[in-house]
Amino acid sequence: MVTDANGCSAQVTGTVTVNATPTCNITSGPTSVCPNSTGHMYTATGGGTYQWSITGNGTIVPPDNTSSVTVDAGATGTYTVTVEVTDNGCTSTCSQTVTVEDITPPSITCPANINVNNDAGLCSAVVNYVAPVGLDNCPGQTTMQTAGLASGATFPVGITTNTFTVTAANSQTTSCSFTVTVTDNEPPTISCSSVTPVNNTPGQCDAPVTVPTPGLSGFCTRNHALDFDGVDDYVSASHDPVLNLTGDASFEAWVYLKGPNDYNSSHSIFDKTEISDLANYRYFLAPNNRMGFWNGTTNVFSTTAVPTGQWVHLAWVLESGTMTFYENGVSIGTGSTALGAVNNGPLTIGRDNNQVFADQRNINIKLDEVRLWNIPRSQAEIQAAKDLEINSSYPGLIAFYNFNEAIACCDNSGLTTLPDGMGANNGTLSNFPLAAGCASNWVPGAPALGDPLTLTNDVTSDCSSASGTYPVGMTTVTWTATGANGQTATCEQTVTVTDDELPSITCPANLTVNTPSNSCQATGVALGSPAVSDNCSTSVSNDATEPYALGNTTVTWMVSDGSNSTTCAQVVTVEPYVAPPGSYFDLGTCQSTPCPPGTYCPGGTTAGIPCPAGTAQSLPGQETCAACPAGYFSSSVGATECTACAAGEYSDVPGSTSCTACPYGTGSMAAATSCTPLDPQEISVFGNSNQIANRAATVSVSDDTDFGAVSIGNMVTHTFTIYNIVNAVPLKLSGNPSVEIADRDASDFSVTAQPSTPVASGGSTTFTVKFQPTATGLRSAIIMIASDDFPEKSFVFTVQGTGQ
Repeated sequence: MVTDANGCSAQVTGTVTVNATPTCNITSGPTSVCPNSTGHMYTATGGGTYQWSITGNGTIVPPDNTSSVTVDAGATGTYTVTVEVTDNGCTSTCSQTVTVEDITPPSITCPANINVNNDAGLCSAVVNYVAPVGLDNCPGQTTMQTAGLASGATFPVGITTNTFTVTAANSQTTSCSFTVTVTDNEPPTISCSSVTPVNNTPGQCDAPVTVPTPGLSGFCTRNHALDFDGVDDYVSASHDPVLNLTGDASFEAWVYLKGPNDYNSSHSIFDKTEISDLANYRYFLAPNNRMGFWNGTTNVFSTTAVPTGQWVHLAWVLESGTMTFYENGVSIGTGSTALGAVNNGPLTIGRDNNQVFADQRNINIKLDEVRLWNIPRSQAEIQAAKDLEINSSYPGLIAFYNFNEAIACCDNSGLTTLPDGMGANNGTLSNFPLAAGCASNWVPGAPALGDPLTLTNDVTSDCSSASGTYPVGMTTVTWTATGANGQTATCEQTVTVTDDELPSITCPANLTVNTPSNSCQATGVALGSPAVSDNCSTSVSNDATEPYALGNTTVTWMVSDGSNSTTCAQVVTVEPYVAPPGSYFDLGTCQSTPCPPGTYCPGGTTAGIPCPAGTAQSLPGQETCAACPAGYFSSSVGATECTACAAGEYSDVPGSTSCTACPYGTGSMAAATSCTPLDPQEISVFGNSNQIANRAATVSVSDDTDFGAVSIGNMVTHTFTIYNIVNAVPLKLSGNPSVEIADRDASDFSVTAQPSTPVASGGSTTFTVKFQPTATGLRSAIIMIASDDFPEKSFVFTVQGTGQ
């Protein structure tokens, strides 16, 4: 209804539609983009028409009135893209803020580790690989090699670590590494020269011989070092302008400091100085064992000292006026300095070149792998190559010394040049005796660089000489060269010593022998031994052959020393056999016949002589007859056996021809030598075949009454024998049981087998006693045997043992 100013009104009726506000959403598009990147699309939903706008570091690419829009990013920062959505006359807006920066690190992938053998005849190998290229989500990344050697370079024997780093446009970096391992698979080459033969020393079986040392070649990675004595040893190379450094530089070495630097001044390792002390550089160790650098004007020092008694890798790196000192690839201090004035002085290793101080500045160290660079070496480069014996392919390298020219601790007196691996500035050794031994000589190098080449022989302990005294004959000397790769090469030399002295021989005395008993020929003749002499050991032989016939045989003896021989003669005379006692010899049959039983032959007889009465001989071939023992007799001539006296008789002297009857009231058994009063029975006890006395209070191992030491829980048994020794009536054991055990430790002893009863006349029975201790220490008991033996009705003896 509408009312005007006059108060008039009118009314109209109709329908009004209210449309909903459209929903605005940006449904797709990146939330972060790289700086200056293009073509980023954003899409919105929610309406019929769209109008896009942007603020910040971005630009919309027309058209800007569709559901999607394209944006190009600007510099680092942000941009906000906004869209207005209109539908049915209603509008709504929505926005999205986008970060303009590179937040994703770059990526890089290195090739797999490479393993190759050295190139033939070289201590290195040329290795090609595909260098990795880094990637990044934003353009502008760069890839550089930060450690190792480039593809196609000559890699030394050992392990070289190659590192590549990709750097994104926003300076983010990512690195990867791989190794190139070059294995020395070639054995060393060794060549032996011949040895001149010699004669023996007069009167001796040997001679001194000079044996040349083999030649060595074709080896790699020998890893030797040089020992400086700190007194007068040093190495020097003539002036070369290339050794003068300007700008940045690096120096490296493996050093073994043998003791505290207790001098009052610094001691140079590597020095290029004129006599006037005008120094281009001097790398040294200070009195407190710190690393130091001198440029002719000022010194700088490391913060910490170098340890003694061990190999350490040291590096001095001068870059943009700052000297950084490294020990085993780790910084141990810095200082501000610069290189000194270039000069015409020599390069000196092991002492100062300043003559004023030369005698008191020789350094007492072992030195290996000295390297001089005209570039600053990074810490990663130092760490990657410190354990390698490098070659000349490394960029910036102007001189390096591997110290591998000799054999460690051998006689190296002829090797007085220290080669520069770059081939330009070889050093000359001064005042090194280089004799066999390790002092002031080549020695094994730093262990991290591998094993040294060794040279040994199987004759002497001297690594470089096999000369010495050799015996007569031919001796083979085998030399072995062993490389750091463990491979070996050998060669042999033959040492010949000739013996030109004749041996002497004196034969044994001539012999006269008889034939054996059953032959007319002699065998087994002991010829004796000749007397021989010579300067060498000898062998003796003869031409004797057996058997020897009756008559004379000449035997020729020969002595030989292996090179010379001498002979002599010995005569063997064979005579007929003379029958020995116990036999007679028949010259017709050449047989020696033993005397038959019942006869004897005292020797030299032709028949056996009958044994006289009172003697006998049961064996053939005896020289005497045996008198019948007491208790026996023989009554006839030529008896072969003596007859035992019957029971009730006796003979008490040897050689009896008859026996005598026992007197009344006495008796005897067969072969008796005396008569004893008659007793019906007689008990006797034996242990271990030895009789035990009745009532015996002591014990003995010999009759088994001492059971010895027995561990608790174990046991020992002994068996005893009861005899009825009278040839009369049986012996009755009257106890129940027959054998009893009493006394304090009776429980430790027991009868495990009782004897039988009665015991026949002249018979025996046995019983067994077990000892099983129940406690430690001495244990004893009494064995009791009751019988009808009238005088010895109770037979008693003691037993004992020790528990442990």
